Amino acid sequence: MIHDGAFTLYEDDNEGCGYMDGVCVKTVMTYREEWESAFEFLNQAEIEFDVKDEFYDLVMREKRVPVVLAQLEAMGIERGLCQALAEILTGI
Repeated sequence: MIHDGAFTLYEDDNEGCGYMDGVCVKTVMTYREEWESAFEFLNQAEIEFDVKDEFYDLVMREKRVPVVLAQLEAMGIERGLCQALAEILTGI
């Protein structure tokens, strides 16, 4: 079973109800189980840590799977590794 989820975190000054009038900072929080599986897979991969960090940063800022996969190709990650990550991220 996949447990994906998302919510919007509203932060105001904690003095009133500014969030009700839109006077707040909104942060969209998203969790996709596939991302966690991909991180676990990469953690075991025998690649440089800076490549792992780059992948993590990419996934944290870009939630669209096709864009992530295109960026992986552009990063020059080994084709087999890209294919394995594509399978994990698309749930194939």
